[in-house]
Formats: sequence, structure tokens, C-alpha cells
Amino acid sequence: MSRNWIYLTWREKTWNERGQTVLSWILALVITFGMFIGGLLVLGMAIDGTDRYRAEHDRCLKKAENGYDIKQCH
Repeated sequence: MSRNWIYLTWREKTWNERGQTVLSWILALVITFGMFIGGLLVLGMAIDGTDRYRAEHDRCLKKAENGYDIKQCH
């Protein structure tokens, strides 16, 4: 019968179970860190896209000479 190595203390675990524990913690940290970095990248790209749109929109409005040109900027 296999032991449930998740609920054992470090001293009660065999070397194989300790290795599994270490690898699972490393995997959990890598996934968590990757999701954090990915979230920051998505947020940064969204902010950058919004800034680019606003800059292009302002540039278009400055060049507009009549109501039709202004309407094309939206």
C-alpha cells in the first residue's frame, strides 16, 4: 500500500518522497511566477495599445480640416 506523501513531515518521508515534494514546490512556484509575469505582460500590452490609439487619434484630430475628417478619426 502506498503512503500519502503529501501529509507526511519531512523526517517521515523517504528520499524519493522528498524529491517529489521539492519538485512539486518548484513546479508550483514556476507556474505561479509565470502566470504573474504573463499577467504583467498582458496588462502592459493593453496599456501600450490604449496609449498608441489615443496618440493616433489625437494626431488624426489635429490634422482634420472639416467635419468629415473628424468623423473619420473615430
